Amino acid sequence: MKTQCSLEISRVQNNDGTEIMVTVSEEKSRVQLVRGFMSLEDFAKIITGQGDVKFNCELNLENVGKTREFKHEMVPNKGCYSNEALKEIWNFVVKPFEVDGWKGSLYDYLNGKNRTSEATKVRFERWI
Repeated sequence: MKTQCSLEISRVQNNDGTEIMVTVSEEKSRVQLVRGFMSLEDFAKIITGQGDVKFNCELNLENVGKTREFKHEMVPNKGCYSNEALKEIWNFVVKPFEVDGWKGSLYDYLNGKNRTSEATKVRFERWI
């Protein structure tokens, strides 16, 4: 499969600044396919053609070629207002909205700024 990708090379802002992060992202889905870290010395070897450098990386191929969709729904509070109580009822109240691959944001549900007296505006997303 061929797809359009972007390559990003950046210096990690860690304590000593001696690490390079390399990422490859697929353009359509904006999924980060590869994310790896290497030393400045190894990076210098690569860009100057000094040899084959091995480094650890994370691969994420789950949503390649897909598009992420978003929607918002008003999810009932069921008379609960504290975050602890809302966490307890989350799975129960969100289930009717999580169909066809949609997944709700617990963070949105716990955000008081999204809340009215009866429901909370929650963002849902899915990959298609």
